[in-house]
Amino acid sequence: MIQRVLKYFIFFVGFVSTCILFQQCANIVTPSGGPKDTVPPVVLQTSPSNYSTNFKGQTIHITFDEFVTLNNPNKNILISPPLVKHPDYKLSGKTLSVKFKEVLKPETTYSINFGEAIKDLHEGNVFNNYVYVFSTGNIIDSMSLVGKLINAFSMEPAENFYVMLYAGENDTIPTDSLPYSVKPDYVTVSDKQGLFSFSGLADKSYMVFALKDGNANFLFDLPNEEIGFIDYLVRPVYIDPDLILDSVLSDSTFQDYNYLEPLYQDTVSEIFIQQDTVSENFVPLDSITQNVVFEDVIIQDSIFLDVKSENILSEDSVNNIYKELPDLTLYTFVQEDSIQKMFKKEIVEEGLLRFVFRYPAQKVKIEVQESLPDTFSIMEVPSSRYDTVLWYFTPNKDSLLVSINYDTLINDTVHFSLKPRIAERRRRNKDVEEVKRLTINNNIVQNKLKPEQPLVLLFKEPVSEVIMRDTTWFIHGKDTVFNNLKFEKLDEYGFKYRLDKTFEPEESYKIRFPDSIFYSFKGLTNDTTDFSFNVPALSQYGNIYITVDIPDNVPQVIVELTDEKDKVIDKRIITKTQKIEFLYLNPGKYKLKATFDMDRNGFWSPGHFGKKILPEKIVNFPEILEIRANWDIDLDEPWKL
Repeated sequence: MIQRVLKYFIFFVGFVSTCILFQQCANIVTPSGGPKDTVPPVVLQTSPSNYSTNFKGQTIHITFDEFVTLNNPNKNILISPPLVKHPDYKLSGKTLSVKFKEVLKPETTYSINFGEAIKDLHEGNVFNNYVYVFSTGNIIDSMSLVGKLINAFSMEPAENFYVMLYAGENDTIPTDSLPYSVKPDYVTVSDKQGLFSFSGLADKSYMVFALKDGNANFLFDLPNEEIGFIDYLVRPVYIDPDLILDSVLSDSTFQDYNYLEPLYQDTVSEIFIQQDTVSENFVPLDSITQNVVFEDVIIQDSIFLDVKSENILSEDSVNNIYKELPDLTLYTFVQEDSIQKMFKKEIVEEGLLRFVFRYPAQKVKIEVQESLPDTFSIMEVPSSRYDTVLWYFTPNKDSLLVSINYDTLINDTVHFSLKPRIAERRRRNKDVEEVKRLTINNNIVQNKLKPEQPLVLLFKEPVSEVIMRDTTWFIHGKDTVFNNLKFEKLDEYGFKYRLDKTFEPEESYKIRFPDSIFYSFKGLTNDTTDFSFNVPALSQYGNIYITVDIPDNVPQVIVELTDEKDKVIDKRIITKTQKIEFLYLNPGKYKLKATFDMDRNGFWSPGHFGKKILPEKIVNFPEILEIRANWDIDLDEPWKL
């Protein structure tokens, strides 16, 4: 009945338009050009019908209400299940033909998502995400899955990933091996919000895998491809199109509708065009006609042929439709290659060798393969992750024979020349030899030290000895102290030394170090160095106090305070629920980030699909914390991770 009314309505609109046209022809006026066309193309007819069953042919025809163009169809059109060969896409008049170049799988529901491939010819209006669905069997599979992708480290939406489903019932290939060697049973693409959806699924369990496919072959076969997965099988659910229309489409924004069921848009429209009664929440016709196919459609739905399915959303739960769906949140990451490799072996400068590895190198043996004189010494300094090993040595030897070995993967012997080439410079026809000095850096920022903050001296190479002299002086206000400074080594190797003195707020200080106070392992000494700074008043800073409640199964949590640009300002590592203080913060906006440090290595670790290790979880505090001068933020409620 509604379909007949619609046809009469279209006829009436056409008749009125014709009359107006003739009236305008009788009155000669200057053409105004009219408003710009912003309406995307409309599908008038498909052959075979959308959502057809028992598809036996090789070609599909889709007719639009205007001339259209195709934008990079092999990239923008996504067919699920994937095909081995791209179909041929051809435009003839207002009709688009899709011709398959391979035999389709029997008893299979296919969906063709045209993405942004279809545009009108003149204005370029995109017909977004039009989907054509058909089955080579007697039924249309009608189960659905929705979810989202999030970058595991940045916690930002992961866009343009292939999200792939593999049927769990597989007797020939282990589930863990499927992404490496087999194309998926179903595939879709995540959008700008990281959201993805599947429809037309069979009622069975699936493994879900996301891939930033570097070579577009639907296989995880490149070491730098970003991936995401969940470590269990999921079961899709059935979402009744009638319930979707009543509960979701009544929202005038249509945002949830467009996200939740893009593959059901034609189905919903066609069902309601054929109904004799209209829901009270029925959307006005002009709101949905862009996806309407004006033809009779009879859908053989697999869910009605198998009423025993337990994964059907009840009508009572439709208002919470997202909450009822499985929580398919995948966190994406770049999996580290598990094979150890040496990247570099080089002399950086006189007195310094560097060995760089792919992974922490505690088990790599780096050994000298010759007898050394008593005057030659080596200090080995690993990086915090132990993936870089530095050898500082006394520069009194011309060469060194070194072996590097790890299992059967690394077996190398290198003969280093310990005298790097130095560019010759001439001034006034005489060679000038540059005198190298030990540079002293510090933790003073803009001539300020924060209250209760010690003065820390920072060196680019290990300092093995400190010899104070009478010419060392320390000025506080009008008081001057000579040769009464003591330093404490803060690390094992001597890169950091703390001055054993306290500094009062609202006071200024000056320190002078004469030359040859600090001696590096390589034998360099400092030049005369002056430091001047002041300690601001306490009222210029603010503080943050927060209790972090960590789960029982998490051995260690890294809590980082960052600025708005995610630069780390301060960090704490905790092993139990406790209160944390971030003191003497400059006015500004701050963020908090917690990392579940499951391997206790002190930093975030990505996952590994082969080992079924998920990336370490990161939780961002939901609010931006704004610090003002002389202001504290004391959060009463614990931050439950």
